[in-house]
Amino acid sequence: MKLNPLPFLTAALFLATLPCSAQAQYTNFHVSIDTSGLPTLPAGDSYNLDFELNGTNGSSDLLNTFNLGGGSVTGSPALTNAVRGSIGAGSISMGQTSSTNFINQYTDGFTPGGGPLSFNVSLSPVVGTTPDNFVFGLNDTNGAFISTGPAGYELATLDLSKNSFGAPDWNTYSYSGTNGTVTTMVTPFSPGISTPEAGSATGLGMMVMAGLMGSGIRRRKCTK
Repeated sequence: MKLNPLPFLTAALFLATLPCSAQAQYTNFHVSIDTSGLPTLPAGDSYNLDFELNGTNGSSDLLNTFNLGGGSVTGSPALTNAVRGSIGAGSISMGQTSSTNFINQYTDGFTPGGGPLSFNVSLSPVVGTTPDNFVFGLNDTNGAFISTGPAGYELATLDLSKNSFGAPDWNTYSYSGTNGTVTTMVTPFSPGISTPEAGSATGLGMMVMAGLMGSGIRRRKCTK
């Protein structure tokens, strides 16, 4: 049965225009990156996936439900400080952040498959004077950067400045090149509810909601 996406679009617009006090807050997010526009690399070069949890406040996170979009990880991952697990094993835990574990980083070689790269992240933030920070990025082994992020490799970042978040709290970045555009989408979800699949009406509604909340409306940030 073909579902009509209009109710989902209407609901997305309604939710995106609610005052801050009525917008839902989450600690679980689905992050999806369209890899079809990634540039073709020279022979012998490859991409690196980069996950970071940085700071001193004691925050932690769990990454899982990886979908490599037809691609694959290559070589052995590099784990720095309080990081356990791997993409191949199905989950990565990061933290707790501390003065001795300020930079917690997981990097892994990546061969894109042309489809959407996605994963789930569950956050356990600890609020401090200077927020801890979650980073997801992508670069290549020759140091070429492929995003509009502040350091040139970030695709999605979040300051852990409160106990829960909405989609507008995320910063997402893109890349445009000869093969097209690489875009990043962040969608909140509640545990026990399936994350949206691209192409479904429900997924379309949730993605439009995230897009609306990430456009001009996203400039109004909710605080706890």
